[in-house]
Amino acid sequence: MPSAAPSSTPITTSLLLALLTTTLLTRLTSTAHLLPLLLDPHLISSHIPSDVDYDHTGKPGYSTTDPASRQLWRLLTYTLAYPTTTEVLFGSLALWNLRVIERLWGSRKILSFLLQITPLAGLVPPLVMICLRAASPSLMAESLNYIPAGPTALVFALLAQYHAAVPYAWRYRSEGVGTSEGEEVGSEEAAWITSKSTSYLLPAQLALSQLPGSAVVALCGWCIGYAWRLGLVWPGTGWRVPVSLMGR
Repeated sequence: MPSAAPSSTPITTSLLLALLTTTLLTRLTSTAHLLPLLLDPHLISSHIPSDVDYDHTGKPGYSTTDPASRQLWRLLTYTLAYPTTTEVLFGSLALWNLRVIERLWGSRKILSFLLQITPLAGLVPPLVMICLRAASPSLMAESLNYIPAGPTALVFALLAQYHAAVPYAWRYRSEGVGTSEGEEVGSEEAAWITSKSTSYLLPAQLALSQLPGSAVVALCGWCIGYAWRLGLVWPGTGWRVPVSLMGR
């Protein structure tokens, strides 16, 4: 039986330590407020101001709708750490539970997977949010402006692999909830509980932590994970990092 020690899953353990380290650094340097991503004004401008504000010297002041004031660098940093203790806890525990993927695949395959989907996990959620924001009524658009910080998309891409590749050890069929005595419950009305069910609870907390942005990010991560399984992510499921990169 594969070992559950951290030494048997070096890539997942390194990912977990990196998350904890970057989160700690943002706390020590008081930069946690720079982690979340706002579509407007960090990436896009929803309107062009008709006039420019001036400061007390008579010079043009700062305008959040000015393209020069955008903070595109946040696309590279918003996935590095979680801003709150609760999200750090749930995210760390979720990654630790998902180390079973590395035990199943091996370190080389999971590193290849992470290198392929990490750029997509950072870029796809903002693009999807921009499209949803553009298609939503003005009152709803404000709630679709905020993208929570943290590697939630990465966690859900791994969770998609766990869902597809790891079989359950047992399952239990729950029947009779909300039915009268003597009434038979069809298979479509029964709830199945498996040995894997509890593994979805921690990621679910991340998806529901800061709605609706957190749910959109989680859904994007899940879709990216399954797109990789279908071979839709370049360079494909058969690509592997060079053996020399693994130190072997």
